[in-house]
Amino acid sequence: MSAKNSTRKELELALQRIQLGHARIVEDGRKLSIAAVAEEAEVSPSLIHNSHPEFAKIVRELVGRPRRVAKDVNQEKLVKATERIEALTARVTALEEDLRKIAVENLSLSEDNKRLRQRLETLGRRLPGTKR
Repeated sequence: MSAKNSTRKELELALQRIQLGHARIVEDGRKLSIAAVAEEAEVSPSLIHNSHPEFAKIVRELVGRPRRVAKDVNQEKLVKATERIEALTARVTALEEDLRKIAVENLSLSEDNKRLRQRLETLGRRLPGTKR
């Protein structure tokens, strides 16, 4: 049996002992975690993470925190949020351009209105709703 297989077997046995409440090293009532399994198997948590990632995944799933799934969900949310931001940014840019065009048109119409009022004044006509 190779050293890696032997370590894997020790990890599995440590996990079983913790789950059954028969741990030799880890105190009763301690939450299941990679650190707890590592302590019970008398190895470092980094050994589990680096040399036995599939075992680490099993422990995470038992704990109820499959990190990769959570990471994938968060990544998907991030992509959707980024797409939404890009769409909204494009919409804001288009609306700002529309606003600029409307402002120019408004200024032009105001100047035309002013010019027409002055012309009417010079003709001596009174506009309805204005004071003389």
